[in-house]
Amino acid sequence: MRGENGLLPLAPASGQELQEGLRLLEESQAFLRLILAGLALQYASLDVQRQNLLEPEACAPDPQNMQIGASLLTLCALFGFQRQAEALAEQGQASDCMDVKLGATSILITLIRFLRLVGEPSFRGEGSALAETELLSEPVE
Repeated sequence: MRGENGLLPLAPASGQELQEGLRLLEESQAFLRLILAGLALQYASLDVQRQNLLEPEACAPDPQNMQIGASLLTLCALFGFQRQAEALAEQGQASDCMDVKLGATSILITLIRFLRLVGEPSFRGEGSALAETELLSEPVE
């Protein structure tokens, strides 16, 4: 399905290839919409952080929860793109296996960011107080 430059060919040979190409493009657009939704959520979390700085007493959603949601949306899209790249590679339509490797690398980076967000004490609510208590209970040398 792919041309030599990694893009879809200009004129598919059959109706089935045309349908497959259209399906692939529509699926890719859906994945890009997920990424855009994640970016919008990340952008909104910055607005919430700004609001928290300007009006600390105001009731606002937790920006970290918004960032976690944005990371999840991005991960879903990246897994979809990875599945596409692997399917094309299995069919022998990928120009090289670099797309699959780069996709896996971007998933790994996004997953590390997601795990760091989830593991931060402020997400667990009382985690920061718990960490301080644990530090205070340790003997001083």
